[in-house]
Amino acid sequence: NESLDLIKKGYYEFKVDIEEKNFHQIIVKSINKYFPNSKGDRRLFSIEEESKEINEFILYILNKHKENILKVSSIKNLYLHSVMAGHLINDKPNSSSGGDGDDEWHIDQHFELFKIIVYLSDVDEKNGPFSYLEGSHSKLIQLLILFFFKLFSKDPTRLSKKLTGIIKKLFFLNQKTFIGKKGTCIVFNSAGIHKGLIIENGERISITAYIFPFRK
Repeated sequence: NESLDLIKKGYYEFKVDIEEKNFHQIIVKSINKYFPNSKGDRRLFSIEEESKEINEFILYILNKHKENILKVSSIKNLYLHSVMAGHLINDKPNSSSGGDGDDEWHIDQHFELFKIIVYLSDVDEKNGPFSYLEGSHSKLIQLLILFFFKLFSKDPTRLSKKLTGIIKKLFFLNQKTFIGKKGTCIVFNSAGIHKGLIIENGERISITAYIFPFRK
C-alpha cells in the first residue's frame, strides 16, 4: 500500500515507462546550455519551463499520486512548485547530489514537504543513488533533531555523519538506497533524513519535482 509506506517509511517507489521518451537528452542539452563548464553535481531549476513534454509528464504523475500524499498529510491541497533537472557526473572528486563529501545527510524542512524523483538513466550503487533513512520523517525524530541534535550542528538542515549514525542507532533506522532502471520513481517526505551517495562511476540523470502546499 503506497499511502501506508508513506506513513511508515516516509517514501514509496514505482516504475513508469519512459523508453520512448528523450527526457535524458533534454536534460543534458538544457544544462549544457546554461552551465556549459559545470562539473560534478550539475543542476537546472524550472526545467518544466524548458520542456513542455517534461512539464506534462510530471503533472501526470502528480495527478495520479497526489491523493496518496493528501491521505497521510495535514496539507489540504498541493501544487507543482518547480522541477529540477539533475545531471550528476563522475568528473569531480567526491561529488554527490545535494553536496560534495560524505557528510551531506540532510532534511529539507522541519515539517512535511514532498518531492518526486524520477531516474532518467539506469542507476546502480556506483552512480550516486538517492538514499533515505526509513521512518526519519516522524514528528518525534524531527523534534529531537530540531531541539537537541541541532545544538551540535551549525547548519539547521545538515547533519554530520556522526550525528546521523547516532540517530540511526537510537531509532533503529534502516537506510534505503534506491537503485533501478530509468523510469524508477520515488515519492518521499523530504522532512526525512536523506542524501545522494557519492558517484563512483558513470552518471545519474534525474528530475526532482517539488510539491508544495497550496495557500491562497
